Amino acid sequence: MFRLGVITSMQSDVLPVALRTLRSRHPLLNVRIPPLNDSDELLTELRAGRIDAALLVRPDNGGSTRMVWREAAFNSHRSPQR
Repeated sequence: MFRLGVITSMQSDVLPVALRTLRSRHPLLNVRIPPLNDSDELLTELRAGRIDAALLVRPDNGGSTRMVWREAAFNSHRSPQR
């Protein structure tokens, strides 16, 4: 099971696209999204090992150097269906 934390502001736009991408690359992966809301809470859960990854906004101070920070770019706009 892969536990993914997501801040509230990304749940409606970024999360669906991220899940589609993740499932297309790893179709057998079981993803669980715990009810977490803000970056501080997600960082605490990451450090404690209670989630495996998080979609969040990097802190202004650059964040912990013990974590691996990656830029995520998702196009949440779909072309019209024909």
